[in-house]
Formats: sequence, C-alpha cells, structure tokens
Amino acid sequence: VNTASASSNQTPSITDSVPIETANPEIRSSKTASEPRLNPDGTFDIDFSIFVKNTGTVTLEPITLTDDLNAQLGNSLVSIVNQPVISLVGEGSENTVLPSINSSYTGTQSNINLLTGADGVLKAEDSFKVVFTVRINPNATNAPQTYLNQATAGASSGSLVVSDNSEIGSAH
Repeated sequence: VNTASASSNQTPSITDSVPIETANPEIRSSKTASEPRLNPDGTFDIDFSIFVKNTGTVTLEPITLTDDLNAQLGNSLVSIVNQPVISLVGEGSENTVLPSINSSYTGTQSNINLLTGADGVLKAEDSFKVVFTVRINPNATNAPQTYLNQATAGASSGSLVVSDNSEIGSAH
C-alpha cells in the first residue's frame, strides 16, 4: 500500500492510500511414476507424469522443462518408449498457450529438454502436465539400487527467472 498525505494552513489535511500489486513470479513442479510393468525380456516400463503450475501472480513465458534421465537412472535407462505428450490440467485461462514438446527427447545429456523452451504462456494459477514412458533394465551393469528422478521446470516474467525442482506428488 502506498500512502500519501498533504496538509496546508488553508485546507484540512488529507490522506489517501492506493494498493500496489507487486509481480510475484513463481513456478512449481511435481513428478509421479506409475507402478513398473514387467516386460518379457526382464525390463520394466514406467509412466512418468510431470505437473507444472504457475503459483505466482504474473504470466510466465517461455516455459522450460528438463529431465536428465541418464544422470539419474544411469546404465539402467534403456529408452523412451512413448514420447512426451502435453495437456492442460483443468480448463486453464483463455490466454494460456501450451509450450511445444521436444519430439526428439531422449533423456540423455545431449537431449534433456522435454520442451523446446522457445514458447508457452502460462497464466497465474494455470497448470499443465507432461506424460511419457521410460524403459529401464534394473539388471544392467552398474544399475542403481535405488531410483530417484527429478525434473526441473523454469520460466520467465520479464527479466525475472524462476525455476523449481520437482517434488513427489501433484502440483495441481
């Protein structure tokens, strides 16, 4: 709130207040995994869902989303079985524009971007999800004993840049 006061010897004093809204860019992400499905060759397929929500008060654009599966799953990463698909969660604002999926996503160091990172407009309180399927081989040489996986969402509002490492669960 911005308050101004004025006084003089000829008139009564006056005070007026005006609420000031400050930009609060904020993004949240979460990631869930399905139960692993056993394949005949001993590998497993797992569906991942990443939820991204604009929890701030201003529009965010462009939107980024990275997931370095190779760094986190190691030698057990076999492949991406189903490429990422993006959708709004709920109705969304009329001016929200879903970011473009990176159709060549592999989850390896050379290609960890789930989105192109060049577009997308996410209005305050709107959210989207990205779903894809990964094949792992827990019997691969040097495969991790425990699987931990985290994605990172990012965006901008003017010169302000925000990012968030995914939590387990749902951001919507």
